[in-house]
Amino acid sequence: MATHDIRAVVIEPEINARKGWDLIHSIHTAFPGRFIPIIVCSTRDGSNTYPVMEVTKYLTKPVLPKTLREKTLEIIQEKESLR
Repeated sequence: MATHDIRAVVIEPEINARKGWDLIHSIHTAFPGRFIPIIVCSTRDGSNTYPVMEVTKYLTKPVLPKTLREKTLEIIQEKESLR
């Protein structure tokens, strides 16, 4: 991640004993000066409980592949417009 321009990360944080949440936090801790959009796509409806400052978009599964693609591209385009 340090050597590449990561445009967005899509993650299911509930897998592996919820360690995905630790990964999300680690991304922000390791790269405090970079805006890396985090899209959570989870089976759990936690849209009201996730760390607001660390997640760009929360999608509750099932999510159609088309919807995931559209939302991801939308977030990437917003990021690009801020440059």
